[in-house]
Amino acid sequence: STQSTWGGSVEVNDIWIFSFTNRWHEIEMEGARPLARLEHSAVSISGFMLIFAGDAGTWGGLQNDLWAYDYNRDVWIELTNVGTPPSVRRGHTAVAVDGANGNQRMVVYAGFQLFITGDRKGQKVFHDDLWDISPALPISTSTPTPTPTSTS
Repeated sequence: STQSTWGGSVEVNDIWIFSFTNRWHEIEMEGARPLARLEHSAVSISGFMLIFAGDAGTWGGLQNDLWAYDYNRDVWIELTNVGTPPSVRRGHTAVAVDGANGNQRMVVYAGFQLFITGDRKGQKVFHDDLWDISPALPISTSTPTPTPTSTS
């Protein structure tokens, strides 16, 4: 068994895998990948690590994008939203949930925005919304399409 990690409390965009034989190794990647960020969420479902939102700092500010890392092909895939996605946020939480039909999904709750410029500089806006993100993850090389729906 293994555990993976991406990003952290500083803006990085590398992936490390920990094997429960007490060994870490970094995955070497080429191609598109998410912006480095912190205070994002990540869950592992159906052979993919999904990451959502977070703060990309000077590289891009607050995000509301959704990416899937394919463990089998060692590639990142940016998922395209269908409908209105959750607003940009950081500091939220997410869990992987098994659906009744056997499909897994990502459920995202809360988070906040911190304004760093403009009239609202220094203010925080806290979210108390709940989102059910059910991505159609690829079995081969097709591009996945998530279907977020608000349950708040």
